[in-house]
Amino acid sequence: MRKQWHSLWLIVFFIFLAQGANSEEPSHVSDKNCLWKVKSKTNTVYLLGSIHFLKVENYPLGKPYENAYNDSKILVVEADTGASGQGQRIASLTKQQGFYHNGKTLKGVLSTGAYKIAKAQVESSGLDIAKYNTAKPWFLALMIYSVKLQSYGFSPEYGVDNYFMMRSRAEGKKIMQLETAEYQLGLFNTLPEKTQEMLLLQTIKEIEMTEKEASTVVNSWLTGDDDTLKDVLLSSFKDYPELYKKLIIDRNRNWLPQIENFLQGTENYLVVVGTGHLIGDNGLVNLLKKRGVEVIRQ
Repeated sequence: MRKQWHSLWLIVFFIFLAQGANSEEPSHVSDKNCLWKVKSKTNTVYLLGSIHFLKVENYPLGKPYENAYNDSKILVVEADTGASGQGQRIASLTKQQGFYHNGKTLKGVLSTGAYKIAKAQVESSGLDIAKYNTAKPWFLALMIYSVKLQSYGFSPEYGVDNYFMMRSRAEGKKIMQLETAEYQLGLFNTLPEKTQEMLLLQTIKEIEMTEKEASTVVNSWLTGDDDTLKDVLLSSFKDYPELYKKLIIDRNRNWLPQIENFLQGTENYLVVVGTGHLIGDNGLVNLLKKRGVEVIRQ
């Protein structure tokens, strides 16, 4: 149970939210990466496995990634969080979905012991527990994990998605999204409150392992180590098939026809999604291959 929940938050930050690690060498020296190419009769679609939190030292990205971007006319991301007005909209959605509006409070929902543990962790992180009086447990767990990640230097500012979205906006390149931020937040909003409490407690219990596990994910991404990525990012769902279906399988199935539609176009696309959506038996790479599409690792 311990590893499963902790790795679930690795998925939230490294393959799910469109928001790195101490690397001993820059990413461009590796001869393997997390980039695939699909060619149709009329165009090319690149599939780039993203890491949503990285460190500044993980840049510049490798040449294959830059070449794919330069060869594409359209950037596709999970959710376009940087569009005009999106910041205010996401803040509003977060307040709407991450907090109670029916009289419930965090203290009232959690057991006495759980609230005491959560309060101590929040205050040790430099946050004011009063500001999260009506926060839902899943959202508080997310906040605690995010603060810890950023204390180690991992930042959404340096996420692969954000990097390419910022470049595209500066250069006037078209940006498309596969789903909305509202949909993403809603996925966690349906977790039962007892499950949310367990998630919160496990997050706090293993918070000191955050840097080590995050570094493992990023270093595996830098070297294109699919086996380690699958082990860390996907094996945690073994005991939680309903979450795996909700966070990975269903979303991949929603995205697959969109990607197939891109292959009918005349302009090249760069599709940037969390790495965990591309690898494994239910990953987009394998799903495309099952449909007879040739997918080439770059």
